[in-house]
Amino acid sequence: MILAVDVGYGHTKYAFNKTLSKFPTAVASVSVTGTYGSDDSYLFNGERYLVGENAEYSDVIIPTRTEDFLVKYSPLFIYHTVKREKIENNINTIVLSLSLAEFSKKESDLKEACSNFFINGVNYKYDCLVYPQGMGIWNDIDSPDNAVIVDIGYNTIDIITFINGSPKKELSFGISDVGVCNIVDSISDYRNRKFDGMFVNQHDANEILYKGGSFSIMRKKYDISDFINEQKKIYAKRILSLLETRLKNVLNKIDKYVIAGGGAYFIPKEMVDKYSLTIPERPEYSNVAGFLKVAESSGD
Repeated sequence: MILAVDVGYGHTKYAFNKTLSKFPTAVASVSVTGTYGSDDSYLFNGERYLVGENAEYSDVIIPTRTEDFLVKYSPLFIYHTVKREKIENNINTIVLSLSLAEFSKKESDLKEACSNFFINGVNYKYDCLVYPQGMGIWNDIDSPDNAVIVDIGYNTIDIITFINGSPKKELSFGISDVGVCNIVDSISDYRNRKFDGMFVNQHDANEILYKGGSFSIMRKKYDISDFINEQKKIYAKRILSLLETRLKNVLNKIDKYVIAGGGAYFIPKEMVDKYSLTIPERPEYSNVAGFLKVAESSGD
């Protein structure tokens, strides 16, 4: 069976058979374990870690926006996925993806790291395929001949331009540090200034964003939805203006202008109409759904 996994800097999305799901891209080191209760940690490379939902209450969540994060910790997210879905013994092929901003530098390292690893003393081996982000989206929407595909992720934005059914290198690129993390950083700064002055890690700020602005401090509930909605509009306007500057000529000529990834949720309807955008029905899962489609059709 084939499993497609998109280890994003905010959430890890995955697809297999008819299943589409996600969990937080959160990993926390465990230095001390108690004597009572369940142990949800995983032993990996000589250290114990909590992963995904199990890491959410930790004070030592490891930042995702570091140079080696994806290569170093992707095996943990793969293992958490198969354990979460109880498919440890059913998967033989893993499909992964990387931003164009990182693809040439990290493709071989990511493939090597995820093809053969040990967790809890058990050796896991998979056939691994690594594709550029955005390619999955193109396949998910039935591969239009002339299209600009934009994948707005947590940390990166990836743009792949197809002319006559072929990706064009000179019109395809990835940009780091311009993803949804920009909104998350604004939320973190605002919450710190507005409320308690306490540090808010990127994971918690991201959860506030995806919950629409609601959060609790010491069991008291707060809402900053008005601030977040304004930040979404500012962000969407800035990103679409950036893309128009970089790709003005091609955007005037192509048949489809597609926005997907988690950031697609934050494009206001008036901007969708203004730019004649196409947004897939489930934009956050479009990459993994497309990669699964490709891998299954090729017989891997």
